[in-house]
Amino acid sequence: MQEASPAVTLTQQFIAALKKAKDAHGAAEGDRRMSNDKDWRKPLPDPLPYVASVPQTGWHFFQVEPGAAWDLARKGVIPTIPTGARNKQALPRVLAQRLTRDPND
Repeated sequence: MQEASPAVTLTQQFIAALKKAKDAHGAAEGDRRMSNDKDWRKPLPDPLPYVASVPQTGWHFFQVEPGAAWDLARKGVIPTIPTGARNKQALPRVLAQRLTRDPND
């Protein structure tokens, strides 16, 4: 009887580990999308981070759902920075500074 080659065994172990990680977290380890359990409603830490997700920033400052937060980002109300071809991150410190500034000064 032949033994399984080490490469096959390592491949099988890798696949099993990925499945285990996916089962434990509900998504693949490298998956950065927010889960469906309303992670975007978690408050931003104090002091504010330099970058955060657009839905989380929208909820923190305006108490709006993710779709409305993305609309605010498209209109420029929530400042964003591109992090990829289609990805954007919000800049909560910039937004906080804009909201505390008096437009009449």
